[in-house]
Amino acid sequence: MRKSSWILLGVSVVLLILLGYAYLQSQNASENLTEAQVAEMLKKMQDAVTHRNANGIMDMISPDPGARIADMHPDQLRVMLARAFRQSGPFRTDISGVALQSSPNEANVQFDLEVQHVMDGGIGKDYSGHVTLEMQRMDVPVLLGIFHTKQWRIVHAETPGADPSMYGDY
Repeated sequence: MRKSSWILLGVSVVLLILLGYAYLQSQNASENLTEAQVAEMLKKMQDAVTHRNANGIMDMISPDPGARIADMHPDQLRVMLARAFRQSGPFRTDISGVALQSSPNEANVQFDLEVQHVMDGGIGKDYSGHVTLEMQRMDVPVLLGIFHTKQWRIVHAETPGADPSMYGDY
């Protein structure tokens, strides 16, 4: 065998070992949602809003068609977010008062959310309200479905604030 073939074989073995290690680590995740995990998830969602990335937000939501986010199916939410991000300028989000109640494989996260968009003449307030997220730890396919990992996903969200389905309509 040529030297380049040995190098390619070595790199493949190293990648396979790293994939195996990552898989094992994902299966050993805590069954209870932690405050650090909540903070990381909320930060990812804030970054997705800042970068106007609807898929970044949708990655946190259960792929189950029975999931309800403020009385919307996930597909409805994706369309609403894409429309809002396309029609408006940069956004800024402020999250405060985060509270977590967690049990094995289920959690409830509550926080106050304010979404603003930056305009030429100042800052416009798009949304303000208290948000409640019901989350579950579920099997999620990764790497084109080659294997599944346990991840926390939002299965239900509600807010008593303004109707979020109007978000982005001007």
